Amino acid sequence: MNQFFITFPGSSGHVSSFFVSTSNFFTGHAELPWTLPWTLVAQGFFHRAFRAFQGQSCLFLRMISAGGQHILLLRLDHRVVACGDNSWNQCDIPPLDVGVRYTQVAAGFAHSVLLRSDGDVVACGENQYNQCHVPPLDVGVDYIQVAAGYSHTVYLRSDGRADAFGRNCWGQCRIPRLTPNVTIPTEVSAGACHSVLLRSDGVAWRCCCSRMEQSEGV
Repeated sequence: MNQFFITFPGSSGHVSSFFVSTSNFFTGHAELPWTLPWTLVAQGFFHRAFRAFQGQSCLFLRMISAGGQHILLLRLDHRVVACGDNSWNQCDIPPLDVGVRYTQVAAGFAHSVLLRSDGDVVACGENQYNQCHVPPLDVGVDYIQVAAGYSHTVYLRSDGRADAFGRNCWGQCRIPRLTPNVTIPTEVSAGACHSVLLRSDGVAWRCCCSRMEQSEGV
């Protein structure tokens, strides 16, 4: 019997881990969407957040994102399950229109950001610093990735731009404008008080402390 851990680092200094036994691992059957019993090893608020799942079967998750006191689970069927603290309505996931699916989830400290299959983004939860603001895009431009920090959100767009909204006390929302058709951001990530952009030339930009720092990619 094979056993392994899958560990997901959160955005607030904690770690959530899954202990998985492959003796009960089933795949490839449409009628068995949840067939893997598992035991959760979690810290802090997430012991309570996942209490409702203990003793149940859970499998085929596309993605998981851990916020300050809540967790977002993106299932294989593109449904989103949110659990944990809901003081700011960060677990109230908006319903989707027919034919639209969620493709990515990102949990901040008390807000949730979800990327849709039509290139739009929805956000819910605490909005004290405008971290749930989703600016409208021009026709033909889509959002392709989202990242949520403690109180800010970073968006990657299909036109080669990245934008950030929310608390900017450390310059985490001061995203540099890159030269079109030369270097464009290809991936974004958000920490508690900083943002990181991976450029198409392999250089990573860190936005924090009111300055931008770069490091050469390997």
